[in-house]
This record gives sequence, C-alpha cells and structure tokens, in this order.
Amino acid sequence: MSRAGRAGCVGIAAIFSLAVPTAAFAQTEPRASVAGGYVYAYQPGSGEIEGTPYAAGWLATAAVRLGSSRFSAAGEFGLSWRRNAFDETQQLTTVLGGARVALARSTRLTLFAQALAGLERFSEPGLAESGVAVQPGIGVDIHMSPRVFIRAQGDYRWSHPNGATFHTVRGVAAIGVNLGR
Repeated sequence: MSRAGRAGCVGIAAIFSLAVPTAAFAQTEPRASVAGGYVYAYQPGSGEIEGTPYAAGWLATAAVRLGSSRFSAAGEFGLSWRRNAFDETQQLTTVLGGARVALARSTRLTLFAQALAGLERFSEPGLAESGVAVQPGIGVDIHMSPRVFIRAQGDYRWSHPNGATFHTVRGVAAIGVNLGR
C-alpha cells in the first residue's frame, strides 16, 4: 500500500475511533448552539471569466433543536470580502435561515446537513445588488467538551440577483458553544 493510502486509512480509523457512540451524550443533545468563525468562499468562473476567491470572511450561526428530534431551526449571518483589481473592497453579505438535521451523533462528533435560504447582497463602490440565495451544506462538530465544539463545514450557494445567477462554494472553520440540555 502506498504512503498516501496508509495515511488515508489511518485518518479514517482515527475519525471512526472518535465516533464511538455513548448513550450519555445522545440523551443530552443540546437544546441550542451558537458558533462563529472563518469563511473562505469561491465563485467559480465560466468560459473565459476567472473564478473569484473571497479569502477573508466570517460568520455567526445559531440553531435551536425542535422538540426531541434531530431537527433544528438554523440561522446564519455571513460576510466575505476581497480587494478587486482597482483596490476596491467587494463584499458578499448573507442572511439565511432554514433547517439542520443531525445525521449521526456520538460523544465526540455530530455530523449534520442543513438547507438554508434567504438573501445575498453583493456590494462594491458604486454598485449594490441583492437577490435570493439557497445554500445546502454538510458539516461536522467535533466536541472538545460537552459545551464547546469545533466545526468544519462545506456549503454550496446558488444566488440570483437582478437576473444573473451565481454559484459559490464555501468552507467554514468555527468554534461554538452548546446551550441548555
């Protein structure tokens, strides 16, 4: 087996060893959570148009569990920005809400999927456009303690301002806190 293959197997084994379920955490799934962190967004180009990276960004997100189910109501506010060729700041601002579902849970990991919808606003000096945005995504919360977690998340966003369609892929690294039981 190649070195890369062995490293991949070790990584997968490490993730599965963290995912050993226990009843204690599953029975005390948090009532709510809040998180905030870094965002990297990228809008792929098409044809001869180059893609647009937004290497600076942040988000704030919250979720509230619905009853005793695996479903939560989720909301998010995000801001990504970059400098264009004229040294002007371009910003993507999003306000989204929707549903999140915990796909798998253990003492150390929670794997989730979410679907959010709302508004995206693009702005730069002399121009501002807003439109509907839909953003499905998947992520994992790595529990450092019963209250604190680290989140890794990936999303795809489709937005439609002023008749144009934009596609954005996004990576998130965040830290969060579980509230209530």
